[in-house]
Amino acid sequence: MKSKFYHSSVEIIEYPFEKVYLDELNEELIKNINLFNSSNDIKEKQNLINFIPIKFPICRFGGEKIINSNFYIIYNTKQKYIQLSVPYIYCREIDHKKYYLSCCENCLLKHFEDNPPKSQKYYFMKANKYGAYCFGYSYDEYKKICSMTVGVTEKSLIKKWGKELGIQKWNEYKEKQSITNTFEYKKKKFNWNKNQFDEFNKSRAVTLKNLQNKHGKELGEIYFNDYVEKQKLTKSHEYMINKYGEKKTKVINQSKGQTLSNYIKRLGKIEGLKQYEIMLSHHKNYFS
Repeated sequence: MKSKFYHSSVEIIEYPFEKVYLDELNEELIKNINLFNSSNDIKEKQNLINFIPIKFPICRFGGEKIINSNFYIIYNTKQKYIQLSVPYIYCREIDHKKYYLSCCENCLLKHFEDNPPKSQKYYFMKANKYGAYCFGYSYDEYKKICSMTVGVTEKSLIKKWGKELGIQKWNEYKEKQSITNTFEYKKKKFNWNKNQFDEFNKSRAVTLKNLQNKHGKELGEIYFNDYVEKQKLTKSHEYMINKYGEKKTKVINQSKGQTLSNYIKRLGKIEGLKQYEIMLSHHKNYFS
């Protein structure tokens, strides 16, 4: 695999955001700038820039001007200048290294035509494959960003809130999850049937198919292989002993057992008891 998964051979140059001074800011120019700023339509913005004398970032693939709905043009009638203002979206920083937006929306959508973003808000997000492509992250850097934006874990809550409050919030989160992940809760809140609930749980599993649906065929396969290798390491008895010690390893392994207590801890009292009885019925030959 290439070390630069999304790297382009074209040098990515920082856009300077310089002020463009003009002899006059006439009414027609100000009107076009105001239309540009108020529009959320990319095609309309692309048409308007033909009448606004300002430079835009250039796509490293097609050489076209990069226009986004978040782009904004400021102007000063007293000092007679205009300037492109692109908020947070233009630059991303990883380990003090800056990456600049260098892909237009047309090239982005063409590259991901088999697995396009669900909406515009996903185009240039920092921790997704679309953002990686637009800013030119390497695959390793992309994984690093994703690891920084992981979901709720005991470790992340302790880091954010301190040990005592972090553990308290972690326990509250687990208690809430034990309720909201039950079939009864999904049925009451979303009017789901059992098939919808089962499909939802299947979609959350770490499988090659699910990862490819989420990240695309090539990157999904890479993620799946990474996951498999990590599981081989972290689930080994030797790894757990080294990390947790013999006593805690024993407790962890016991917590994974198919006991009624563990089912209730994971799924709540009602759903836990139900799933435990289903498990017993599947293994009834062993208990006869």
